[in-house]
Amino acid sequence: MPELWNWEKGIVSLPSLELRPDTGGYITAKWGSLILIPDLFGGEPKQKCDVKLDYGQAYYVSIPLFSGTVLLKNYTREQLEYEIYQPEITVKLLDEGTDTENKAVPIPLVIGTVNHMRPQRTGTDVEWKFYKPDFAGTIGSDWHLYDDGVLIDTQWTDNLDGTMSRSVGIVGELTASGTGTMTDIHDLFVYGAERLDAELVSPHDADIELDHCFATNEYITDILGKVCYYAGYRFYFGKDFETGDRTMTLIAANEQNGESELTQYEYQTVNYTWPDRIKTLSCEITYFTPEEVKETLSVDGDFQMAGQESTLSDVFSNNSEKVLTQLNWHLAYLQKPVVEIKMPFIRMPQHGEKVIFSDYRKPKVKVDAGILYIEEISLSPKERMMTLKGRGDVLFEDA
Repeated sequence: MPELWNWEKGIVSLPSLELRPDTGGYITAKWGSLILIPDLFGGEPKQKCDVKLDYGQAYYVSIPLFSGTVLLKNYTREQLEYEIYQPEITVKLLDEGTDTENKAVPIPLVIGTVNHMRPQRTGTDVEWKFYKPDFAGTIGSDWHLYDDGVLIDTQWTDNLDGTMSRSVGIVGELTASGTGTMTDIHDLFVYGAERLDAELVSPHDADIELDHCFATNEYITDILGKVCYYAGYRFYFGKDFETGDRTMTLIAANEQNGESELTQYEYQTVNYTWPDRIKTLSCEITYFTPEEVKETLSVDGDFQMAGQESTLSDVFSNNSEKVLTQLNWHLAYLQKPVVEIKMPFIRMPQHGEKVIFSDYRKPKVKVDAGILYIEEISLSPKERMMTLKGRGDVLFEDA
């Protein structure tokens, strides 16, 4: 793999980079263009290059930016413009099986405690064969099966191939209740990392419990992003620059993933924004008895007169007490100010990093120990600047 450091004189500008949550809690990368001199290759420009991009004064003190493929986008007399190639992740959350008509169907995935989920039927229409839910334990003692709400824990056979069969017919709708082998967000991300062939990095406990049956087969990054946002977590992909292996990092939104300190002489500007004035924050939970029941939960914010009514759209528990805990967490988090710091690009920050800063630049107030948890990172190698942004804790005092 050629290193662009060897082409230093041919680089007009390195690409800019924005790292921020895109789908819920999924942090994605948005790259600018790599600009090179037009005659760098001494002839026809390459349509595709495998490159390693570093930023710095020398290779031994440089900051790794990117290792992968760039594609030719534009060729003029003045420059070559390449775009960063980012392959789309198309892995789905669920395994697939077949129904009684031999059509492909997703196999439901259980996490935590759920009541009356619907196992997927398979085999032929003359046999009572179903994909076995991934509950912990055994039928009849640890988890249970129902026919239109009537207990039917007997006459079942485990086929030892991920399916189960009943020797007696089922009159109505089959449902199952129990607790899954996975119970919290960490378990779900262990499962997700295995499907994505990635190494999971999880510096925090990640013990937020979930109670949900996933039955719709979405892209795995989309659903993990939604679960992350509900649980107050974020995740992103990276690459081990030594081995080239993919990493998948899961971090809590309000717990430090590393720590740094800034004095007012080490950054250019700091801005504070209060974007959310919340009157109430609500959500809807769904559970089965076995009939479907919907319930609305809400918590009150500090701005009953001027605030807005907000909604947490994706919820992954049917336990009202657990969901209210998450609603209160979101309410407190959303009412924190957004802190934005612009400073020289002298190192590579990381998401979730706790930045402690002082601010004495306002005429009559000061901040002695402000805190920013990095959620968005914008890098501009051309300007040699970076911007850090995220929710924080700020206490203004008289200067």
